Amino acid sequence: MADCVFCKIAAGEIPSNKAYEDDKVVAFKDLEPAAPVHVLLIPKKHFDNVTVTDTETLGYMMGKVGEIAKSLGLTEKGFRLVINTGDDGGQTVHHLHMHIIGGRQSYGLASVPAGKIRARRGMRIDIMPCIRYNYQVRFCTRFPSQTARRYPIPKHFPKCVEGGRSDGRN
Repeated sequence: MADCVFCKIAAGEIPSNKAYEDDKVVAFKDLEPAAPVHVLLIPKKHFDNVTVTDTETLGYMMGKVGEIAKSLGLTEKGFRLVINTGDDGGQTVHHLHMHIIGGRQSYGLASVPAGKIRARRGMRIDIMPCIRYNYQVRFCTRFPSQTARRYPIPKHFPKCVEGGRSDGRN
């Protein structure tokens, strides 16, 4: 497509910090990285998203992910591979692309910095109890009385940035 920014990067019309390139794909560093290592892998041929790509291209891209991750030093500790699809899926550029993200620990679905965050009063708190407790409560909301018995609020549970405990106690 003529107005697609990723097509222009793939064609060399827009400069990028390339991590890998061959005749079918280009990998380059994200301008707004979500982690210390954040590379986008795109096909040179335009596809709007993963649902309209052909299996040959998608398979080729998946095969290159390991090679690129190894060259970036991510294979030992691990990395995330993310494909956002459509507006509701968080896709901001409508050209198929894979995010290869690594260089710090990630807690599954939560997109928080590893380990610590800054609380309201300037103290540093451990974010993991917040994440663990919130996930436990969300998965057990059908039986609230059992949830309270099974997952009591930890004594060290901080007043988090989002407004404290889910039961209103502070």
